[in-house]
Amino acid sequence: MITTTKRYLKFDYKNWFRNCIEYFFGSFITYRFRPKLASDIDTRADSLKNDKAVAIIIQGPLMKKDEFTLNTIRIYKKLFRNCKIILSTWTDEDSSYIDQIRDEDVEVILNDKPKYAGIANVNFQITSTLNAVIRAKELGVDYVLKTRTDLRLYNPNSIEFLTNLLEVFPAKNERGQNKRIAFPSLNTFKYRPYSLTDLVIFGDIDDMLNYTDTEHDKRNELPTDGSIGSWSKARMGETYLSTNYLEKIGWQLKWTMADSWQSYADCFCIFDSQSLDIYWNKYDRNKEYRRLRYTEMRNDQELSFDEWLNLFIGYKNKKIIPEYILSDKFTKQISGQI
Repeated sequence: MITTTKRYLKFDYKNWFRNCIEYFFGSFITYRFRPKLASDIDTRADSLKNDKAVAIIIQGPLMKKDEFTLNTIRIYKKLFRNCKIILSTWTDEDSSYIDQIRDEDVEVILNDKPKYAGIANVNFQITSTLNAVIRAKELGVDYVLKTRTDLRLYNPNSIEFLTNLLEVFPAKNERGQNKRIAFPSLNTFKYRPYSLTDLVIFGDIDDMLNYTDTEHDKRNELPTDGSIGSWSKARMGETYLSTNYLEKIGWQLKWTMADSWQSYADCFCIFDSQSLDIYWNKYDRNKEYRRLRYTEMRNDQELSFDEWLNLFIGYKNKKIIPEYILSDKFTKQISGQI
């Protein structure tokens, strides 16, 4: 495609490349450009005034490529000016890079790595997150937004959205929660019981303390045959955190699809990742919707807000609760009715 101006011919390579791909694959393509650097964020993009004290926790190993973690902090300083920012990482990280981060006037916690990582490194997550939440409690915040060093939010209205979400959908008081705990759809799976993402978590400070304050995983082996059901019962990764929390607030785990959906409806809130404009700099990072498919239904679907809302209204209204999927391997095409 050629566009003309008074001075020269200009080749529109972006549209040409897109048109070629659409022709070759027989599909429509959309794309989004997100700035890498804080300097490319418009300073007028500022969140609404929020009367709640919120801490943003960024936990995990530092990402120095493209100064990703440092620029994430600088972006948050622009977009979320009323929030406290806490970086929780490890004592063996580059001290000069840590000094650059401290120059941004953020709280930095350096943690000793646990001696045993736990299944799927869950003990690393527990250590860095819990210590940061404890510090947030000391700082007197009302809410905590837990994120990771390899992930970034771009929506300047994220804090208002999340606090309003918990006000619109209050918790049921009989379980002792102050508020629901909110999770994005990214890596929250519809057909894998109790599989709430650990990438981003938002909640009341005391609820977040209760969620993250859990014993380290001391197991060496997992009793699993590779099926979805046995994976959940083995409490792999993020499921270790969610099931421990549910038990602490008195939930009797039944390890069924129906029970998992009921816990989502009663105790949590699932929102679309696009509501925060989340960019995860890992695994298929170029795909805006990693698991969305139109040609087939697979059992690794993420749980979207509209589906969570349907569960909230009443999962028993569903004609079929596909418990048979629990015996299948993850990422398999769904063969029966749903």
